[in-house]
Parts: sequence; C-alpha cells; structure tokens
Amino acid sequence: MDLEKTRQNTTGTILRFSVPAIVAMLLTSLITVADGFFVGNYVGAEGIAAASLLSAEVSFGGRKGDGNTKCVALHMAGIMLE
Repeated sequence: MDLEKTRQNTTGTILRFSVPAIVAMLLTSLITVADGFFVGNYVGAEGIAAASLLSAEVSFGGRKGDGNTKCVALHMAGIMLE
C-alpha cells in the first residue's frame, strides 16, 4: 500500500478498514442472539448466566488482542511508544 495514496484518500481508507470490522461486529451480535435463544429455550436460566459470563470474558480477551495489534502496528511504522 502506497503511503501517499493513503494520506490523500482518507475517507476511502477509513471505509476500507472499517467495513470488515462492522460486519464482524454484526455477525458476533447475531451469534450472541442465536446462542441466547437456544440456550434459553433448551438449558434455562443457569445456561443463560453461564453464556453471559463466558461472552464477557471472550470479549475482554478480544479487546486485549486489539490493543496489542495497535502497539505492533505503531512499532512497525516506526512510532516509538512510551
């Protein structure tokens, strides 16, 4: 990717990188709703509670990974982190 083209076309670059993230979030939400439906109907309240706790833990792990990815990208770009 040419850095100069990226700087000139900021709207296109933002859309190019944000659309996959938006689709991933929508699919994750759909999976959560489907899990809640099936667990709620076939397992009960205890299953919903367990799925909610697990979902929060997985979400926290994903956010930690996102932060690490940003740090690596900044390091590769030559920007020093304090």
